[in-house]
Amino acid sequence: MKNESFDAIFIPGNSYHIEAMEEIASLLSKSKLNVSFIEINNLVDEDMDFKTLNNKFPVFGENSLLRGELKTKLIFAMSTQPGAIVEIFKLLNKSNIVSSCLIETPMYDLKTLKKRYKNLDILFTTNNKEKELLGKVCKKSFVVGVPRFEKIIKTYREFPEKDCAVVNLNFGWHDSHKGPEWFNDVLEVSKGLNLKLILNKHYGDKNEYYQEISKNSIEDDILESSLLITRESSVIFQALILQRPVVFYNRYKYTGDQLINNFGSFSVPQNKVDLRDAIISELESKHKVLSKSKEYLDQVFLYDESKGSCEKISKILIEEIAFKSEYLILQTKLNFYISNITKFIYKLLRRLKPSQN
Repeated sequence: MKNESFDAIFIPGNSYHIEAMEEIASLLSKSKLNVSFIEINNLVDEDMDFKTLNNKFPVFGENSLLRGELKTKLIFAMSTQPGAIVEIFKLLNKSNIVSSCLIETPMYDLKTLKKRYKNLDILFTTNNKEKELLGKVCKKSFVVGVPRFEKIIKTYREFPEKDCAVVNLNFGWHDSHKGPEWFNDVLEVSKGLNLKLILNKHYGDKNEYYQEISKNSIEDDILESSLLITRESSVIFQALILQRPVVFYNRYKYTGDQLINNFGSFSVPQNKVDLRDAIISELESKHKVLSKSKEYLDQVFLYDESKGSCEKISKILIEEIAFKSEYLILQTKLNFYISNITKFIYKLLRRLKPSQN
């Protein structure tokens, strides 16, 4: 394959990043810069859909980048996850390609983040706290809010005539087997309140719930409802932005993230009795969501900053690309195959080791 050259290569870490990255890529295109996207195979999001790009930008598999078939000046990723994206960042540390990434950190520990973004050329953070904690491990850092929230900040829909709740079933990572028992509590309480439920299931949740699951996006279902019921999830931020009250049913008493200390922006019950009271209370004050959560949203991802997030990121990327005159490959094809052989031998030795004991 002949090398293809792009001013920037974009790597989304999740389906919900694609729309915002498309907006940023379009802004780069207006400055006569060409952009391509990379599809990573081993992310948690198995159903990442690039069809929304409508063929405006070419999409390549990760191996095209790893085999040195693509040249670029800059790589921009969003919310890197363990796996191939992290491997790409390790390779970027050894190259002269500009490495840049936007992170959303509520569910990750600081030690892991510092290790993951060490020596990054540009780190985009969603709030000042992230910049303070992580800005020193990379060369440059900028606070830009959350670009994927930029459009929904401008979205509002009236509450339905009869109250109903959307339930976010997202047991796809830790405590994945506990989804059904968590949901049974929600179902029991909602029946007692005669509250209709809309079930929206996260792609990573493999549990059976034996109820009809909505085929709509979580954003659409939030707008169709009066209330969000969820466990820990960034969907909480989406609901608050869309001016819908939230009940974070913390049945398993999580304590380690910023969703707990939310300045009264939403309820965090830990048992069925408190869950019932929380639902009633949140529905009674549903028209005050944004006013009581604005301070919290500003701390988590700078609500006002997010309104121009895509444009701010694009300007910084354009300036960085302007300093680079040469298109570079991430690594040679030979190094790609040597690395794969080394990994294969390592895995093989690990498998054989127990049988020798």
